[in-house]
Amino acid sequence: MAMERMRWLDGIRGILCLWIVLFHYTYRFPQIFGEKIGFSFDNGKVGVAFFFIISGYLAQATAYKFYELGAAKWFVGKWKRLFFPYALSCVFIYCMACLGFGGRVDLDVTNFIKSLLMVPYFSPLLDGAHWYVISLIRFYIIFLIMIKFRLNEKSWFLCLLLVLCVVHGLLKLEYGESLLSCIIPSFVEIRILMGIMIFNAVKTKKKMDVLLAVFTMFFIAYTNHWIYVPLFVLLFTLLIVGKCVFVAKILSCRFFVGLGSFSYMLYLIHQDVGYSMMLFLIEKNVLPTFFLPYLVLLGMCFIAFLMNYGLEKAISFTGKKRCL
Repeated sequence: MAMERMRWLDGIRGILCLWIVLFHYTYRFPQIFGEKIGFSFDNGKVGVAFFFIISGYLAQATAYKFYELGAAKWFVGKWKRLFFPYALSCVFIYCMACLGFGGRVDLDVTNFIKSLLMVPYFSPLLDGAHWYVISLIRFYIIFLIMIKFRLNEKSWFLCLLLVLCVVHGLLKLEYGESLLSCIIPSFVEIRILMGIMIFNAVKTKKKMDVLLAVFTMFFIAYTNHWIYVPLFVLLFTLLIVGKCVFVAKILSCRFFVGLGSFSYMLYLIHQDVGYSMMLFLIEKNVLPTFFLPYLVLLGMCFIAFLMNYGLEKAISFTGKKRCL
């Protein structure tokens, strides 16, 4: 059952990554290039929210490894899963920028080396999409403390974090920033909390855990999308408890699982390099504008697949465990 679950999770990742990439390539196309493109994929931030929810759920689901391996090994394991594809993507983006494909990339060597380290508040973002990785690292740091004292299992503590996140979120919507930014400077991510709460609600079935999950879902829906968020949370929960076998089989098909296997790499490299490629094709007037995002998407998928495949081969050659 665990393997089947991981397969449909890979399928979801693949679909969400396509959604986010198409959002950047189509919805933001007029903002970047000043040309209309026709149909566009909007609400990209909803796709990002779903990625965070999945990350929170998986972190909570694997918290037991903390007690088996220890804090250091648990954190290093999480860090490795993010770092190797991230480092390879940084090298690729930097090299492409040196060739002229990446107009917004900082070519300063010092900043490039600092970016490779993937350290929150120290490493500059080589590509705009890399903020997601740094956010996860910050979360894993605070999650270490939560696991150490089993606070991730305490409803009262999660409720406290939720209250802070809601107040901070409302103040941010109203004023842009708030004093709470000093207390929860994105170490506490409400969308990740949603994933933790889904795990607890399914595992314990306690009313308090269920109510926390439902309230968090509605707040995320309020700040993101009233339809997409509840639908995803409902579907995700049903898939977890094994109530959507037909959907799980679709998501577990070879295409979606294959797409999910290199979706992280695709996300890491798609943004600045993709924009530069579209600009290059616009200047060459190769194709009608409508087709450019999809052509670049296919190209970036191919590159991400090759990079991911090569990285997996390199890791397996060294005898290390698969980290992707």
